[in-house]
Amino acid sequence: MGLAGAAQLALVQRTRTFTGPSFVADHIIQPDSLAAQWLDPQDELSKSLRALLPAKVRETLFTDAGVEVGPKTALALARA
Repeated sequence: MGLAGAAQLALVQRTRTFTGPSFVADHIIQPDSLAAQWLDPQDELSKSLRALLPAKVRETLFTDAGVEVGPKTALALARA
């Protein structure tokens, strides 16, 4: 195993044993765009991710008027 293989193995090991949050709100660059894509998902990944959102988050984001995006949208998506 070369250096690249060892680095990849270390990354896998870290993610398997890391108990803290690995995904935070700062990782979502355009939460409004992401939420809009999930409003009417066209691909299987978007459909699956929308289905995984808790009902409370879906109710908050997706209204009759469309997508309600606020300052805490990225935080809600990251927590979900």
